[in-house]
Amino acid sequence: MLTSSTEEVGREFVSYYKELLRTSKPTIPPRAKVVHCGACINADSHDLLLTLVTADDIKQVLFIMNDDKALEPDGYTSTFFKKAWNIVGDDFCSAVQDFFAS
Repeated sequence: MLTSSTEEVGREFVSYYKELLRTSKPTIPPRAKVVHCGACINADSHDLLLTLVTADDIKQVLFIMNDDKALEPDGYTSTFFKKAWNIVGDDFCSAVQDFFAS
């Protein structure tokens, strides 16, 4: 569909990136034998590593990053995500939280 409407182009752009950032890929669970061969950490460090990453944590880290840092292999820099935060922020946070959860 061709259009010259700024509103339609904007809606299509937002729709495309919402779908792109929402796409998930299945992961393979780690093998227990491999996990148990490595060094162990203390209980405090273990608990800290299992703490949930909040949306505020994610936004704070993103917004202190240099603007030319690439977050994804697709080449989008932190500037893209900062400028489009009101559109992509929720999906971005969900993707990062899913990464840490899985």
